[in-house]
Amino acid sequence: MFVSLQFKLELKREDKEKLIQLMRMQSSAIRVAYDMLKELEKEKTKNPHIQIYHRLRHLFPKLPTKYIDSAIHKAKQYPTDKPIVFGGRRLFEKLCKNHLTGKAGERLKKQWKEPRQGTLISIGSKSDKGNRLTTFEDLNGQLHLRITTGNREFIYAKVLREPSNAKDKWLTFMAILLESWKTKNYFAYTVELKLRDGEIYGSVSFELPTPEVKYTKENGVIAIDTNASPIHLAIAEVSKTGVGKLILFIFTTLSFPTINWCPLKCF
Repeated sequence: MFVSLQFKLELKREDKEKLIQLMRMQSSAIRVAYDMLKELEKEKTKNPHIQIYHRLRHLFPKLPTKYIDSAIHKAKQYPTDKPIVFGGRRLFEKLCKNHLTGKAGERLKKQWKEPRQGTLISIGSKSDKGNRLTTFEDLNGQLHLRITTGNREFIYAKVLREPSNAKDKWLTFMAILLESWKTKNYFAYTVELKLRDGEIYGSVSFELPTPEVKYTKENGVIAIDTNASPIHLAIAEVSKTGVGKLILFIFTTLSFPTINWCPLKCF
């Protein structure tokens, strides 16, 4: 089961400018990859990934190779059997039809350009400690995202995210992340960043681990059922050979012994 969680990033001004430039570069690579996918699909090319990869390496020499692979992966998510408009068809048509000037026109143009040019995606893997180019790290007790912007060049962004409730999957993600740091047993996660209203938002996608089975039906099973009114207690037992029996208790009253409660920290 894959889970996707949202968060927001806080960056220094100069780091934010570097990130936006990187997003524009990969967004362009995604559009080129998509156009090539459509053409190579018509030609029924068996392995288009290699051709697209080499083309993008030539067009975007400053873009780290892992970002190129991720750009191709992102391009494959769009349908190739119908035309699409990066940035949104509705906004594009509105830009074409309306002759807005001044602040209104600039605002509409910005709304269209942000999703068109403001994407950065990095596909993770277990062998890359989760994700080589966008890595969650602990800096002075605060969760940060280390983002690779070039050859051995990084920026750090503070992750702004609080659990909404006790069942929030962000708590699960943080528990798995902390465990991976401790044991060095890493798990793959994919990070995608988006520019929206001048702010940087992100999502992290990962697969929830399958719980280890500790108790099986090898020696049979036991089930207990209780009813408040009338006061019944039923116990059903099935042996490992499939033989079962049912025991039913009927009470007029139930007495409970004194219970010594233990604080939560005792468990």
